[in-house]
Amino acid sequence: MKGPRAPTDLHPTHIEDSPCATYLRINRIFDCTATTLWASLTTPPTMARWWYRTTGFTTTPGTRFHIEAPPVLVETHFCRRWNCVIDTVSEPEHVSIAISTTDHNWLICFGLKPVNAGTELTAVHAGFDEARKSHRMARYIFKGIWTSQLDDLENLLSIKTLK
Repeated sequence: MKGPRAPTDLHPTHIEDSPCATYLRINRIFDCTATTLWASLTTPPTMARWWYRTTGFTTTPGTRFHIEAPPVLVETHFCRRWNCVIDTVSEPEHVSIAISTTDHNWLICFGLKPVNAGTELTAVHAGFDEARKSHRMARYIFKGIWTSQLDDLENLLSIKTLK
């Protein structure tokens, strides 16, 4: 079995920073089916390996659950436990999650679309307020976090599909 892909072998992550600075749109192609990618986005043990650990997660709209996030700079006002609600689901094409922390209210949407090379993932992380310093810092930090997390997801999928 091969190990994780080298950074140069990973698909590029394209991040669009909204002109009004209220959201990030992240696009990446994965070498797998939408069903395989969906399972990685919605199965708690797998989510914990590339995204965050969750408590109480299911894909049923209205489900309340928690994300256990690692500590981040105090200036961002992140708390370690994020309150979340599943907003909308259309398996295996779309899931949106409303997240609230001490100082942030975000909506994260994952959209999947089959393409010739596999599946395109579009993640939208919305709810940043450019007028607030903590939000500007969070948006900047999340640009790097999303790239790193999607690298982890791609490595995880490359290992899983070789089994």
